[in-house]
Amino acid sequence: MTEDRLKEAALELFTIHGYEGTSIAQIVKKVEIRKSSFYAHFESKASLFLEVYKDAVHKESERMLKLEKELELEDPVDQLYHLYIQLHDPSTTNNEIHFLHRMLFYPPVELQKEMQSLFSSLESRSSEIIRRLIEQINGNHGDTETILAAFYALIDGLAVQAHLYEVDEYKNRIQATWEFFKKNLK
Repeated sequence: MTEDRLKEAALELFTIHGYEGTSIAQIVKKVEIRKSSFYAHFESKASLFLEVYKDAVHKESERMLKLEKELELEDPVDQLYHLYIQLHDPSTTNNEIHFLHRMLFYPPVELQKEMQSLFSSLESRSSEIIRRLIEQINGNHGDTETILAAFYALIDGLAVQAHLYEVDEYKNRIQATWEFFKKNLK
């Protein structure tokens, strides 16, 4: 279906060039359709972008649910570690993850509010999972919200470092920050 092909091409181009650096002309060229045909499927580049963003958030939310089910029999510390690792796998080829990372750091200003609204559902679901694991690990011995904030700070910091360091150094940093975080969990 042409609409799906447009979304796939847009996902790739938005990930590489950003929102501002991607034109409708580039997208339709990649799909090999006329620019006028684009408007039969999407009102504008912004409407296409928001559809691609919605799809990426939805897929990431599904991935989180699947991961939660796969890990539910493991120790809570191991579950949290696997979640942490999944969020930072440097070998991932998941275009949606790369797209979300780029757009979270460099969102199109005019679409920021809509994006925040869409992302909040994913963040709520992720926070619910992480919060539950922290509570299982700590019981009543720590401030869950402070630990959750620290966990997100690690994730966000490592997302930046993924672009600064070679893969081996990045993997070392993932492991080092986890070890530090884990020591301070209990």
